[in-house]
Amino acid sequence: ATAFPVRQFAPSRLHTSTIPSEEDGVGTLLVLGTTDDDRTARLRAGEAASAVLLTATRMRLATCPLTQPLEVPATRESVRTDVLHGQLVPQLVLRIGWPTDEPHPTPATTRRPVADVVDWVVP
Repeated sequence: ATAFPVRQFAPSRLHTSTIPSEEDGVGTLLVLGTTDDDRTARLRAGEAASAVLLTATRMRLATCPLTQPLEVPATRESVRTDVLHGQLVPQLVLRIGWPTDEPHPTPATTRRPVADVVDWVVP
């Protein structure tokens, strides 16, 4: 098996004074596939991806969707045959893993009031 070169997940803090080791933050690649490749299948894949991303966030995992490789027909077919054994059509590659150590979580950003971003139109 050939190693898949990936960049490390960034630490989830604003400033870092340490460089993570090769083992930290690399993650695992997941492939989300569907039995068909029509509009409905792609919609269902998006719904499944949403559920996976929300679950990962709840578990404090870092994620990185990788759709660009699947936009190349030869690469998409290679993933279909070599990874999914011709059983599914690849829709999304997702890298998921633990972020590097975080002694202090990234501070929350402020939110604008709804009135600043929504115009209420009364007929």
